[in-house]
Amino acid sequence: ATVFLALAVWWGLAPRRSGAAGRGWLRWCGICVAAALTWASAQWLLDHNRAFFVNGWQSWSFTGTVKGSGRVPGFGLLSLFNSGFHRGGRPPPDLGADRVSHWFGIAAAPHKSPSSALEHRHEGVVMGFLTQAETLGTVLCDPQVTRLRAHADLDDLLLMPGDVFTTDWLAVELWETLPPAPAGAFLDLAGRLGAHHPDNPTAKPLHEGANFLFSPPAGPEAGTRVHAAVAFDPHHHVPGLPVKRAFAGWCSWYHFFAEVTEEAVRENLKSIAHTADDLPLQLVQIDDGFQSAWGDWQSLKVTKPPAASLVESLLPSIGLPSSTEDAEVAASVLGVPAFADMGLLAEEIRSSGFEPGIWLAPAAADTHSKLVQDHPDWVLRDPRGKPVNAGFCGKWFYALDMSHPEALEHAISTVRTAVHEWKFRYLKLDFLHGPLVEPAVRHEASLTRAQIFHRFLHAVREAAGPDTFLLGCGLPMGPGSGKFDAARVSSDAGPQWLPLLNDKHNIPGARNMIRNTITRLAFHRRVWLNDPDCLLLRSTTSLTLHEVRAVATLVGLTGGPTIVSDDIPALTADRRRIMEVLLPIMHHFPAPHEDGSGGRGIWGHGGAVPLDLLHNEEPELIFRRFRGAWFAVAVCNWQWYSRSRTVRVPLRASLFHSPSALHGQHRLSSGTIVHGSLLHAFEFWTGTYHRVQVEGGRATKNRSLASDAAVHIQLDAGLQAPHSAALFALRPYVPDQPAFVGSNLHFSCGIEVRDGTWQWEPSKRDGDPSRLAFELDVDRMVRDAFVWLYLPWGRQKSCEAAEDDCSSAAPHGNARQLPRVSGSAFDGHVELAFQESSEGVTSGGEKAPGEAEGDGGGAGGGGGAVWKVQVEFGLDGAELVLEW
Repeated sequence: ATVFLALAVWWGLAPRRSGAAGRGWLRWCGICVAAALTWASAQWLLDHNRAFFVNGWQSWSFTGTVKGSGRVPGFGLLSLFNSGFHRGGRPPPDLGADRVSHWFGIAAAPHKSPSSALEHRHEGVVMGFLTQAETLGTVLCDPQVTRLRAHADLDDLLLMPGDVFTTDWLAVELWETLPPAPAGAFLDLAGRLGAHHPDNPTAKPLHEGANFLFSPPAGPEAGTRVHAAVAFDPHHHVPGLPVKRAFAGWCSWYHFFAEVTEEAVRENLKSIAHTADDLPLQLVQIDDGFQSAWGDWQSLKVTKPPAASLVESLLPSIGLPSSTEDAEVAASVLGVPAFADMGLLAEEIRSSGFEPGIWLAPAAADTHSKLVQDHPDWVLRDPRGKPVNAGFCGKWFYALDMSHPEALEHAISTVRTAVHEWKFRYLKLDFLHGPLVEPAVRHEASLTRAQIFHRFLHAVREAAGPDTFLLGCGLPMGPGSGKFDAARVSSDAGPQWLPLLNDKHNIPGARNMIRNTITRLAFHRRVWLNDPDCLLLRSTTSLTLHEVRAVATLVGLTGGPTIVSDDIPALTADRRRIMEVLLPIMHHFPAPHEDGSGGRGIWGHGGAVPLDLLHNEEPELIFRRFRGAWFAVAVCNWQWYSRSRTVRVPLRASLFHSPSALHGQHRLSSGTIVHGSLLHAFEFWTGTYHRVQVEGGRATKNRSLASDAAVHIQLDAGLQAPHSAALFALRPYVPDQPAFVGSNLHFSCGIEVRDGTWQWEPSKRDGDPSRLAFELDVDRMVRDAFVWLYLPWGRQKSCEAAEDDCSSAAPHGNARQLPRVSGSAFDGHVELAFQESSEGVTSGGEKAPGEAEGDGGGAGGGGGAVWKVQVEFGLDGAELVLEW
């Protein structure tokens, strides 16, 4: 448009040819049109880079960034089946209900110019209700992303003259530059307040003054409906969120679905126990299908009616006349129990060394269930007396009225039976949106839906007890904040990538699962452990290998429950390995000391961060920092085609949280991440090594990270196949110091090195070898695995001068040294993966990717090489020693 404007101005001002005097007005019209197009283009760029982050109503609802004047994706043809799942707060239409975010929302605009959006830096506002114990709160945004409004839904509650209703607190945060996790501070406080609400039976008592986190405004506005924004301290008065450790486990659902049987569970239990050294799972969870019907939880499913001939032979033994007709009738009624005794099955799982888990939907019931037949008044009904549409999940079902005392007692009794009679200590509670569906006439008309649901959740927790692990699914996010140990944050995974009719809400599909898993990463460890749903590893789904690996990458980076849902005996070794490399789960471990020593530590909440959260509906850059200067970046391609591209990964200093994250000694490498420094870059799934350089528009005086610092990673089509994720481990490159570059043992490429064992002894004089020793441990058996290590040349004699033959270790024939490898972890094979000389060339004669001219050897020259070493070890780990 700018070029067009320039040409139009030139045309308008150029000398007119003979006979063109009458067309001068056309020239100036062209100038005006070009100017209008230029202005419109600039406005479109500015508007398109404005963003409104929408948090969906419940686990399965669309969550992501809506750019410019775009709208939240609708249900389309699936409205009849979907809409019942997503009826939360109901702002009046005159507030602009087409751009509604539930619980909280984020409005963001790029700094100063549209190009700053490409740097993923925005200014913005975070607004939301810290709790939803009183009302269901929503945040609304106008199409220009210039105005936010908050609405608390009182559900048409009748207030008499003189009555007062107090809403939940509304928090407003104003940011000149939004942090990498924009809602992090809000979610942190919301999770704490939800977990320690006075009604919560497991809450710690709040310190004195906790009720005064927010000071009421003084002056003429005090007591009115409009409150001034006030500062708050999110940590001083409210105890921390109590967090349990996430489980790695197995779930029956995505292979057996509702056809699961006790025999199938036992077969998988036997296989899980047999392969426990290689795949150390802790949980065996029985999903939907053990019961005769939703609502009739203690009536176990009966399946496989026996043959009529068998029944005919048995009838006389119980005193009944024997006839073929009678036998056929009896066979249609009788059946073989699919599950005999849930308590005995739980005990069998526990005695095998695993935690038994069970799925329940305590606030839902099947339309044909005995519960509905006996208690039709427990079902939520609309003003016409018809059951409310609670959604379609392959079948229609009813939602129960949790304001009805008897229905509430039924739900509590269901949980109590599972925990205290059957002895399950892991409950997955599903379809929790049910008690909040609309429009409904409830038994208790004096309470809002939020108050009813708040009472329901606390009753469930009290029945389960503080030691029971509760996972919520189909859970309204705001009302459930801080109430569960873990919560599903996405739709069901499903055995295919795209959901039916490209629905962006609750229809199962890996695309929907991945999007919400990424966009809700900030929830993890702030309000609960994020559950991204199950991994489907088998090759019989429609998912490609790249898609399976992409899902595994996001599940691993999340650090929440890591559950596989396949028939374990039928899994091939290569597919099972995808699950193996995610274990142990990357829990949040205590932060290390400032000197870089310590355990498997990570700073802050230990969670991954989507760097382009406010830039893409489906973010493509996922960052997770581990201890020290070691971090991982997942570069995702969610398109349907392969892409060759250079990806810019911004490295904002705020991502690292701590000075020791940017410089200082580190147990796996040392060095400083500053402007111009080089980084080792190892891609996990392909085992390929790169080297990249930290760049920025400018270098600060001390070469520290500038606000626009970044690394550029070049990816070919092989690394960016459709629906794939390339996973890079990056750490500082120091030419004269060894570094653990990566492995195929664990996706983190680092926690496999046992704490405190990294010992490097550099050469003291010419001819003496350098020595590196460390221990490997991943809490499981390891076979046919490799680690990649960078070893500097140092002062050692060249390989040609050594007595050892270099050819077997360095097939490229250009290595200067042969490392001598020993230790109980060594499995006999070493090969050269990458080498350089003092001129910075690789073994193939090419410069390392991202390397500046003459940088290969770094200060002092000498260069080095990356070696690929084969390892094998058992449950106790093993040592690896290298001398060169």
